[in-house]
Amino acid sequence: MFFFVYLLLILVCSMTRSANLSLRLNRIYNLSKNSKIIADIGSDHGLLAIKLASNNEQVNRVYCIDNSLLALKNGIYQNIQNLDNRVKNKLTVINGDGLIPIIKENKKVETIILAGLGAHTINSILNVDLDLLGCSQMIIQVSISHKTIFHNSFTSSYSHFHVI
Repeated sequence: MFFFVYLLLILVCSMTRSANLSLRLNRIYNLSKNSKIIADIGSDHGLLAIKLASNNEQVNRVYCIDNSLLALKNGIYQNIQNLDNRVKNKLTVINGDGLIPIIKENKKVETIILAGLGAHTINSILNVDLDLLGCSQMIIQVSISHKTIFHNSFTSSYSHFHVI
């Protein structure tokens, strides 16, 4: 499978619960907005997933996956309460570990987003058979402090690796 992997080396911006996205999330949004099926791993507040589902007719499904039920309850579940059903129906919120819930259900995704996670966490999430997902694009954002750890372990395994 041919993967386009984007590593956004951006310092983590402070997040607010506003409808506006941070500069970091806007960059990720712009890279993923043309995908039909997206997996947002570590979605927490769901602001990116909500914008993708709200502003794009071509987006059919956004899987919002987080391994912390508390984060989901205090984040995306609160943020989707007042959304219209058209947007809510595009969002699937899953409490689970990384890509495993999607793989177990034999779901296919075009784009995988791993943002706001540490390099070690991202490496462990990607330690699965990515071909099972049918993914054509990965957008990965780690903090600049993790650049060396991530770059050394990830780029040696994947030939299509672009630093933006």
